[in-house]
Amino acid sequence: TDGLDGLAAGCTATSALAYGVVAYAAGNLKVAQYLQIPYYPFAGELSIVFLDDLALAQLHADFLADPTTTDVITFEGDPAHGVAGEICVSVDTAQTYAKQNGHDFATELLLYVVHGWLHLAGYDDLQPAKKRIMRRAEARALKILTHHKISPGFALRR
Repeated sequence: TDGLDGLAAGCTATSALAYGVVAYAAGNLKVAQYLQIPYYPFAGELSIVFLDDLALAQLHADFLADPTTTDVITFEGDPAHGVAGEICVSVDTAQTYAKQNGHDFATELLLYVVHGWLHLAGYDDLQPAKKRIMRRAEARALKILTHHKISPGFALRR
């Protein structure tokens, strides 16, 4: 093997847990109101994909005509067909940024998942005013997840 089997198994388990966290928040009226996000009961399946920088840059190029690396890309789903969307996250970017800024890797990766989820919920970060609103929503979401101890413990194993 290439030595990444543990990473794949760990990512699969943690993505299932992260999906549960996001599904709980989006489908829980009280949490959705607290986060000031739309409430989506039965919105559909959410796919969370953990990729390296190269794979995410390829998606970035293929779907957004930008071959540079990025942290998160989201694809909207179709709730009428039971699909809420897909969040693609760069594990490499999270690891690098966390290390450079003295952050915890698990928290940084969870932030990327939350960021993607907020994009699917209609948040935008292209304009400064909207970006500030999104950053506040990210902070609220992380606070809730941490407070209720439902934050997945992401870890890299190579």
